[in-house]
Amino acid sequence: MIRIACVDCGRVGTLEVHPKTAEVRCPTCTRLNEGPQAEATQDLRKHLIAYPVPLTEIKHFYRVLIGIDDFQSLHEAVLDLRCVATLHDLGVKLNATNHSPARIEHRVRQALGDGALASASQHRLLSDLAREQGLDERSERERRVARQLITRMLQSGEGTEAEPYLVVDLADEYLVLERLDRFSLARYTIDEGGRFYDVHECEDGGEAWFEVTAQLQAQQRLSRAKAS
Repeated sequence: MIRIACVDCGRVGTLEVHPKTAEVRCPTCTRLNEGPQAEATQDLRKHLIAYPVPLTEIKHFYRVLIGIDDFQSLHEAVLDLRCVATLHDLGVKLNATNHSPARIEHRVRQALGDGALASASQHRLLSDLAREQGLDERSERERRVARQLITRMLQSGEGTEAEPYLVVDLADEYLVLERLDRFSLARYTIDEGGRFYDVHECEDGGEAWFEVTAQLQAQQRLSRAKAS
């Protein structure tokens, strides 16, 4: 048996004989390349490869976006101290900058490699920045990435205490609620047995729960490091 990786998503499988072409695809990616979504998925793949992020991470991200892998696997892979620090740094700098859209876009694209790749808010921002620069096609591609990412976040839970949604970026909580046509009246963080949740009280009278344990623990470690 010959072990070989899918040229699109990077998943490793086995073949009984040597392939006749270098571009071998797994069954899922073969269907995506032959079905009605073929052009869209090929365009998405080309767009993602342009990111300044290692190819293995890009392929994992691609698998998440098209639904082969779940969002939880990406969440666990990228959510670390560097990711939390980078998202905080972006929030501070971008709100206090007078830089051009091109310079801001460059900074955000650099941050993708630190974990911002998994933030729908950052892809939405890239879309807006591209549109400001007259790059409408790039803007729509980034908007599509953000939409697909929000869909995967919604699939990560039910928004309840038992099955909260997963996000890496606080701003994404509001994008998830926006998709659900729910308006947050108030947000507070609670500790339930060492697990932390952002809870939104919504205009419809219900609540929406988001798991934020990893984010808060990372912020606490960063604060201790700065203090010392």
